[in-house]
This record gives sequence, structure tokens and C-alpha cells, in this order.
Amino acid sequence: METNGTLIVLQRINQYEFAVEIKVMREGVNRNRWDYQNLEKYYETFLGQPILCAFVNGKIGDGHNMREKTNRETGEKYYSFTDATAERIVGALSVDKDDFSIQEIDGEKWLVAKGRLWEFYAPELVDKIIRTGRMDVSAETMVEDSYEDGDIEVFTKWTGLGVTILGDDVQPAIPSASIKALELLKDEFAEAKLKAASYEQRESDQANKANSKKEKQGDNGMVILNPRECSVLQETYFTAYKVLSAMHDEDKNETLVCLMSDDGSTYSYVMADGEKTVLPERIKSVSVNSAVNFDAERSVPVDSFEMVRALSQNVVTLSNEKKNAEERAAKAEADLKAMQEAETARRKKAAKAAAKSALEKYNESAECAVDAKVLEDIDKDIDDGEYDDCVNCDGEWVGEEAAMNAVYAECGKQAQKYNEEKIAKNSKVLVWDKDGAKKASEGGVKAILASLRNSK
Repeated sequence: METNGTLIVLQRINQYEFAVEIKVMREGVNRNRWDYQNLEKYYETFLGQPILCAFVNGKIGDGHNMREKTNRETGEKYYSFTDATAERIVGALSVDKDDFSIQEIDGEKWLVAKGRLWEFYAPELVDKIIRTGRMDVSAETMVEDSYEDGDIEVFTKWTGLGVTILGDDVQPAIPSASIKALELLKDEFAEAKLKAASYEQRESDQANKANSKKEKQGDNGMVILNPRECSVLQETYFTAYKVLSAMHDEDKNETLVCLMSDDGSTYSYVMADGEKTVLPERIKSVSVNSAVNFDAERSVPVDSFEMVRALSQNVVTLSNEKKNAEERAAKAEADLKAMQEAETARRKKAAKAAAKSALEKYNESAECAVDAKVLEDIDKDIDDGEYDDCVNCDGEWVGEEAAMNAVYAECGKQAQKYNEEKIAKNSKVLVWDKDGAKKASEGGVKAILASLRNSK
């Protein structure tokens, strides 16, 4: 039974990357006496997170290495990743939810994920994994809610921050211990993702060299970024915008980025190579123009934003109509529910009244009146809804008649019981009582006395 997660190489994707599959973590108590709960609820926090590893004296894979240093001028302490043994980013988990799954392995629930190792960052690491077949990993997490159950720490709310490839005999990190370390690697991770996307594009360009020169790169050294590279730019630097397209100027070492805001307005931004912070004041509003050609010599420019705005107005109108329709439907549904509840209450009240009326009518002519307690069970059935949906073949509610019939049935039972008791009582007459009665009718008291004397 495994306690640590494991990483294996699946295949080479291209000259620069390998696909990997990682058993990230499992739910339940591990050998460190940690118990991660709610795997289904929080596993998606691992999407797109980094894969890390440390290199120590030629050894592949170590712990969670960093060094605390002190600024000589300010005295402020900080964490440094500049040492030879420092932890490095060597890949990333997939950003696609479909590449993550929760599987039952040997009776335990494991999070299994796909990712990529960047060989251009860690050729020795990939070479060792290919030779050994697998390596242990540790899930990096930030624990937000936990409690102690004896000597076990139970983590009920947590966030996945990454996966560290461990060296031989290296224990997993303490939860939340590497939060600051991973925060410091944030910029490096963003740069690494862009570099990986660039290498992937380079591989694609090499495989399709003839078409690539025509479609991706012109004679002026301008290279159009592919959709994946644009997506990385948007996620990393322009989260408030949609990156429509981007082009890299190899001569000037700049990337020209075309942006669009939620209202359809378009902007441009020139990003220098190595730039890690976007300056809002350099985001410039621009017009995207099309042209309507009237003939060979005349054409009229049209601002694309005006076209988008006209479409947006239609979208707004349709959205408002949809909202109003949904509100009307919700109100109608609420009104219908209120009417149904009122009708149900009316039916219950009518059924109880019919039951009471039936008992009173029966008792008016009954030899032995039935006690009103007989209504208690019937009223309870009415409250429980057993008469709410009593309908005939025409769909008409007949709950009143059903309640009355229930009362008459109970009254019939009690009348039968009364008659049985009466018959039993009348049948208890002694034989000598019958004979005495007969003699009395024939000769009176004297005849009876004479009969008694003769019997002696």
C-alpha cells in the first residue's frame, strides 16, 4: 500500500516536453498521521499548479529547499532561491479538469492528474525518471481548517499549491510550510509557462516549416503567438481583458498584445521581453477598422467597435427580455404554488367538516351513539394529505365523500360491536329461570310452591 504519491513518464510530447501521470495525494490517514478530507471538493485547486524539484550535489530530487537570509541594509529577513540546492520549477500540472480523476486504488481514494515536465529545465530529472520508472512526490497544500483527533491531524479545508518530486528517503513537507516559498516562485512559474508555450510553438513551426513561414512569420521578424501562448498571457498578465491576438517582434524584443474589455472596447499593449509587471497607464485605447469597398477606387472605413456595439445593444435587449421572462415565470410559479397551497388547505378543511357532519348525522338515529374520538385518526389522515388527491374519473376532487365514507365505516364497526355485545348479554338466561317463568304463567305462585313440594 503506497503512502506517498508517485510520478511516471507517459511519453515524449515533443523535443522539449514529456507527458507525466502523477498520483498526487490520497484521502485518509497517511504515514505522517495527516488525514486529508473532502478530496472531491478541493482537488480542482491543483489545476495548473507547478511541479517542483531540487538538485543537490548532482542528486536528483531533494526536499523543499530554500535559505532564509537577512538584508544587510534593512535587517529584514527573506527567503532566497539562489542557492545551488534551491527548489526549481520543472513542469506544471494540466489546466484541463478532464486530466484529473479520483480513482480507487487498493481500496483507497487517490487524486490522479496529468501534467508536463519541461526537459529544457530539468534534463537530468527526466533522464532519471526514465531510468528508474518512477519517483515519489509530495503534494504541497495550504491548510485552512483542521482539527486534532488524538495523534492525527485532520485537514477539512485546504488548497493545492503544487507537487514536489522527492529525493530518495525524503519525507513530504509539512502542510502550509512551503506557502511563502511557492509565492516567491510565482513570477518564475509564469515565465516558465511562457517559455514552455514558446518551445511548443517552435516545435510546431519546425514540423510545419513551409506553412509556418507563410502563416506565422514574415520577413520582418514578426511571429504571431498561437492560441495557447495568448491564453498564458491572459491568465498571467491581463486577467481583466481578453487577449485577442499577440505578435512578437524579434528585432525589438517586444510583444505586441491586442486586448478587448467586457464592453467590446479594444486596446493595445507593448510588452518588453522579461517584463513581469503590466503598467495600466501603458494600456492604450485603439480602433480596429474594417472597410466597405464601393468600387475599385472608393472605400469607407468602419470602426469595428461600432459594429460590435450594435450587436451588443441587441444582446442587451435580448438579455433584458430574457430576464423579464424569467421573472414573470418565477412569479407565475410562485402564484401557482400559493394557489395550490390554498386549495390544499381548503380541501383539508372541507374533508374534516364532512367527516364531522357524517358522524353527527349518524348519531341522530343510532341506537348507540359513536364517540367523537373516532374522528381523531381520520383527521390525522386528512392532515397527512391522504385525501388531498382523491379524484374521480373526471378529475374532480371527491375527498369530502371519501372522508364521510371513512366515518361511516368506523361507525359500522362500532354498531356491529354493540349488537354483538347485546346479543351475548341476552343469551345468558338460566334453565330454571325459564321453567319458573313458565309455571308462573300457568298457575301463579301457588302452582309453583306445589310443584316444589311434590319434588320433595
